[in-house]
Amino acid sequence: MELEEKAGLGFNYIYKLENKPSNITLSTLYKIIEALEVDIPTFFDMKQGIDEDTEDLLLLLAELPKQKRHEFTKALSILIKSLK
Repeated sequence: MELEEKAGLGFNYIYKLENKPSNITLSTLYKIIEALEVDIPTFFDMKQGIDEDTEDLLLLLAELPKQKRHEFTKALSILIKSLK
């Protein structure tokens, strides 16, 4: 099964993510991580480094049930957009 099928995303959307600069929601990012069946540190290749606060946040987020994770990502997205 292809990534777009596993993640429930369209082929064109995956192509755009891979080949063009684009914004991605945390919700979509988690769909991709789950579809690839990898953990967060592996996906982000922690050797290149994410600051410790971001890593802690991502690990806590991964522990939430799917619905709560979705609610949190929506709320966080709204908060971040309001700070711009």
